[in-house]
Amino acid sequence: MVNVCEGYQAPRQDNRAFPPSLVAFGYVIHGVNSCGSDRDENPEHSPSQPGKLSRLSHLKADFAKRGPEPHGSPSVRPKFAPDQATASANRRSGSEWQRAAAGLVRLGRPSGGSILISKTMLLLRSGKFGRYAGASTRGQNSLGPEFKLMALRSVTLGPLLVNAADSTSNDAESVPDSDPSLAAQGELTAGSQGDVSWSQTISQRFSLDLSPDLVAWWDDEVWRHLGPGEYCHPATPKVLLGDAPDPVWPPLMPPNFLPLVGNGAGDWLCLRILDPDVAEATGRTTDVCHWYHGGGDWLPWGNTLAEALLFDWALPRLPQSERRHADPAEASSVQNEEGIDAIEQHEHPWVIWAKSHLPSAGKSDEGASDVSVLAELGQLSGRDLAERLIERGICEIPARCQLLLDGLHHELVEKLTPAIANKLDLTWNELMRWCFDLGTLPRDVASRIQAELGLPESATQVCQQDWETVQQHASVISAQARDLSWGHDILGYCLQRAGRTDEAASAFARAIRCSVFTDQSVRLRTHWATSSDGVSKVSARFLDKDAAVDASSTAAIPDQLGCVPAAIEQPVLIKLLCSRSAAGPDSMRQEYAETLIARSRDFQTTAPATEARLLYSAGWDLGAEPLRCFGDLLDQYISACREAGWVSHQRLAEVHRQGLQTRYRL
Repeated sequence: MVNVCEGYQAPRQDNRAFPPSLVAFGYVIHGVNSCGSDRDENPEHSPSQPGKLSRLSHLKADFAKRGPEPHGSPSVRPKFAPDQATASANRRSGSEWQRAAAGLVRLGRPSGGSILISKTMLLLRSGKFGRYAGASTRGQNSLGPEFKLMALRSVTLGPLLVNAADSTSNDAESVPDSDPSLAAQGELTAGSQGDVSWSQTISQRFSLDLSPDLVAWWDDEVWRHLGPGEYCHPATPKVLLGDAPDPVWPPLMPPNFLPLVGNGAGDWLCLRILDPDVAEATGRTTDVCHWYHGGGDWLPWGNTLAEALLFDWALPRLPQSERRHADPAEASSVQNEEGIDAIEQHEHPWVIWAKSHLPSAGKSDEGASDVSVLAELGQLSGRDLAERLIERGICEIPARCQLLLDGLHHELVEKLTPAIANKLDLTWNELMRWCFDLGTLPRDVASRIQAELGLPESATQVCQQDWETVQQHASVISAQARDLSWGHDILGYCLQRAGRTDEAASAFARAIRCSVFTDQSVRLRTHWATSSDGVSKVSARFLDKDAAVDASSTAAIPDQLGCVPAAIEQPVLIKLLCSRSAAGPDSMRQEYAETLIARSRDFQTTAPATEARLLYSAGWDLGAEPLRCFGDLLDQYISACREAGWVSHQRLAEVHRQGLQTRYRL
């Protein structure tokens, strides 16, 4: 660890964690590896508990103290200059860019490699840059004779790569001229491994039955192009076939997730291997989930990669699109240089591929040919677009989530802050509880808010919220996706506010078995239920409060991966999740994980599938403590999957286990 700027503190941005960073003259240049990963290798700064990631403010680069190594000695060359890096500052003057770039050289210029600042690339070729014809994405900022701003899509890499500190790529590999986002991953071979296609190789590696869209994605080499939307950085076959692929984030990422396409900020669209019982019932072995690195929340975006990418392209047009993550996100660029929406870039290779793997919208007016669903959706926006997605049976879960968010929305959401709550002598948690459901907001408090913010009475009235629509979408999700907490949570609340307490208790009983990483609590503003008193799940608060509810009144819930098995009875579950230990949440998570692990041993010989589900919940229901426990936990999970005959789960978990060993020495 080296301090580049003495006393410099990296600024916080969007509540996201900073990855290993290069700090130079006011810049925090994040080291994001070739697949968008930005983990810290130090377990002390690791994401060991939900919602927390490391925040580093100093340079993690041995080369700064060792200096550049001679060319041709890649085995000892310090790993720096992330093949992709992003700057936390959005707007800087040309002189500041000059100082930052000069600082990079003074730190010890690597013998080659590339640095990406926002969407602008600097190439280091022993102090010289290659040719470039095109406009800088930062405008006409000049870096002087030694540096040149280079657009991401138009660069050619030098003869040598210098990887990020957490990269597993081989520094010694040379890269031909190609798209830098792929060249930086060391993708050297064209199309196949000998006589075996990429899809066959990946299928064999993970024992997966790949969907037709993924077979075409790999074998037609669609992944060799950058995408048109926010999620535009594909993980290449060679990276995914490595021993410890960079995109895999153990232990925060669940062990049945395989990253496919990233946004360059650490978030991924992941192939999720479903519980074998669910696969048998539905005929689908996988789906594709959005995984958010700033806490580990995840949400299915589609049954296939084509669907998930379609949702990415459609999201900017949907209601409440700014609340796509746990925190309101910056407006991400979904347009190309001509300002065309991703969904309308009809000649883009990804769009052409997606068209052939999405259902038709029906015949054209002339009746001669099918109309692409992309062409149909490209004419819509807002609620009309969301409802059409649902009608077509595409991206139904995330589309309903956006409509549910829209139903809960009201004017105060954008205006209230902790500072306002403090000025009104209210706790922030209390104010958030009332503003989740404006029908509960006391009138005297509403009057004080109106006076403080200069708002009309209408701004605090519950008629702004559409609770009927909210309940409608929550009810569908609760029935269709029983492993997603947010559907059950919202349905339970709607039923309770309508006085249907028995039905509400049943919904909350389903929710309490779902992972906290599926509750979407910050986006849906239900996090007030878990922000105090040691309660760990929204549903646990309501079930804990209503002690008179009989657990036998709830419908039988079939066991599945991602839900706490019935082997843990509801009263035990409620007690564990409502622990008010003075030692804090870490202690509670540790006790919770240990309880589930101990119970799993009862099924080692009689029901290894139940054992596997219990072990999965031990690690990825609340998140386990301490970090070092995940080594043994993954070993036990892998063994249980092997005994249960869950081959694909076993093989993917082994990759996660290797990543844990490689990065954290666990």
